[in-house]
Amino acid sequence: MHQTPISSASIVLRQYLDLPYLDRKQNPIHFWKQRENVYPTLCRMAYKYLCIPATSVPSERLFSKAGLLTNQRRNRLMPKKVDQILFLNSFCTEKRTY
Repeated sequence: MHQTPISSASIVLRQYLDLPYLDRKQNPIHFWKQRENVYPTLCRMAYKYLCIPATSVPSERLFSKAGLLTNQRRNRLMPKKVDQILFLNSFCTEKRTY
């Protein structure tokens, strides 16, 4: 029997939904690392959305830095350049805990 991409995705999704719930104290990243080969597409989606912080502090900090960066003296910076400077700044000042 030939499976279409939709039917294949439905089967994988059903298998995932049938798994028992993850305990609150367990690390979801570890859970997905263990199942990377079984659910490759779902794993990529999980990594994409699990990296979103559950707080507004990083975004507020970013807006503050952007306000300091784009002042009267730097009003001709192109948006792409501002994005690059903010990215480099956040990458260099971020505390690594892993």
